[in-house]
Amino acid sequence: MVVGYGRWEPYDAVMQQGDGRGRAGALDPALRGPLVLSPFRARRLDLDRVAGAPGQADKSVSGRLVDGSGVVLDDAPGLYVHEYRIGGRLVRGLVGLLDLGLDALTDLDRGRAAVLPHEAVEPDRVDRLAGRMADLGLDPAPILLLPLPGPGHGLGVPPADPLDPLVRSIVAGAPVVAGEDARHHAHRVWQVSAPEVVAATAAAVAPRRFLLADGHHRWAAHLALERARAASGGAPDSRHGDGRALVMLVDTVDQSPVLHALHRVVLGLGVERVLDVLATAGYRTRRSRSVGSPAPPDAPLRLAHDEVVVADGRRRVRVVVPHHAEATVVEQLHAALEPVVGPTGFEYHHRIGAALRQVRRDPGAVALVLPPPSTSEVAASATSGRVLPVKATSFQPKPPLGVIFRSWRDG
Repeated sequence: MVVGYGRWEPYDAVMQQGDGRGRAGALDPALRGPLVLSPFRARRLDLDRVAGAPGQADKSVSGRLVDGSGVVLDDAPGLYVHEYRIGGRLVRGLVGLLDLGLDALTDLDRGRAAVLPHEAVEPDRVDRLAGRMADLGLDPAPILLLPLPGPGHGLGVPPADPLDPLVRSIVAGAPVVAGEDARHHAHRVWQVSAPEVVAATAAAVAPRRFLLADGHHRWAAHLALERARAASGGAPDSRHGDGRALVMLVDTVDQSPVLHALHRVVLGLGVERVLDVLATAGYRTRRSRSVGSPAPPDAPLRLAHDEVVVADGRRRVRVVVPHHAEATVVEQLHAALEPVVGPTGFEYHHRIGAALRQVRRDPGAVALVLPPPSTSEVAASATSGRVLPVKATSFQPKPPLGVIFRSWRDG
């Protein structure tokens, strides 16, 4: 169960029902290139309706996506560039429909694949999400893809890449949307409808490689719907979609979301039991201290790249993670604890304070505060085919819900 999202909105929570705790899953197949990006008729909420009050935004915004209030439907199909600034971070990306042809999926040769998932999904949650998407016929928000290198290049965009100058020329023109949403986040949106520019942009995207950063459950739900449609021999329809998913391709590394950790809470074990399990797995205690009665949940808490903080309401213990050249901290933590708590025995928090507040309320709960993996670690994991646990990463900020979305019924 994901709780404590704080300032960012959980897209998949808009579409799913249930608590989000299902069976542990596996890594979705990668997508071979060349990528096929297509224009579409975008729907856009009026910016002043993009977000409601904190804690209520998901319900109010998702209702507008469905009932159409305050929604603009563009007359002609196009590609889009969406630029937004949240919390001082500027993010810019190209929005379009990505072809998810089943014959282009692969579990092999991931080092050359064009789109690489990196995180496990919960099958139960995918099933629920696919059902909701089929009922509503909506892509509620773009799946977020970050740039990966071509062969022979380091992490980032290859030299002389043609996409960046194309996007720069697009944003030199006048945007179709410019302003602030209800939370005072700045947005600009450009539409690309000229056939020659659409063709040039699609050609520039075709050889690129991307890491699937956010939207693994929506990706898996799209694939499930496409498999169901193909099995029935049916044509594209408003219930199964058309084999394409709404994506946002971040075009530059310096204007991309930042990778954060998601923190864990386990119930019923207590700190001593968790520490015993970790010690058996080779973790060692770096420092332990009492933090008062009760522990202040919002006190600053900084972590080294190789440590995890194990905490309850009265005690925080810093433990050093055993060095493993080919495993991230979150992989090692799950490998140590899953035999005891099970693969679905974790609850997840985006913010440290939320995890610490939970363990204050529940004497048997233990918080596990993690450092984020690096983007290069995540990319290496995805390329090798290693699956990171469910909710291993959080790329923020995401594009707010409703700025650009798609109804399957629009053709």
